[in-house]
Amino acid sequence: KLYKKEDLKTLHVDKITAVENGESFLNLDEEMFDSEFFIYLGGNASTMVREFLKILEVEFFIDLDIISLNFYEDFALKDKSLYIPKDFDNLLKSFGNEELYKKQRTFLRKTYHQKETKEAMEFIKKHKKVLEQEVI
Repeated sequence: KLYKKEDLKTLHVDKITAVENGESFLNLDEEMFDSEFFIYLGGNASTMVREFLKILEVEFFIDLDIISLNFYEDFALKDKSLYIPKDFDNLLKSFGNEELYKKQRTFLRKTYHQKETKEAMEFIKKHKKVLEQEVI
């Protein structure tokens, strides 16, 4: 179901999965996630979406690249988690995007505070590659 702004007040949801890319959102394998509800971020969430998500437990299914992980790191919420596939290391080795890493590496931060972000960044730095959501 498509919910509009006026519907959000009546929606009873505690946990939601936020999906960054349209292609992934439209072809989502719902069984990969615990959520009953999914929201399309469209790259960067609008003010309305940020306000709606602020009080929820949000699992992020985003590109595992530097820009998206910085976005995740900065997104202020009640509770959040990051979907990282169990075979992330092997996926990076096999399907990682080295060119995108080179374009984004100037955005690497000296420190990351979220446990999941730190772990993902260690693999990204090790392989000097990033992983786009569509690969997963």
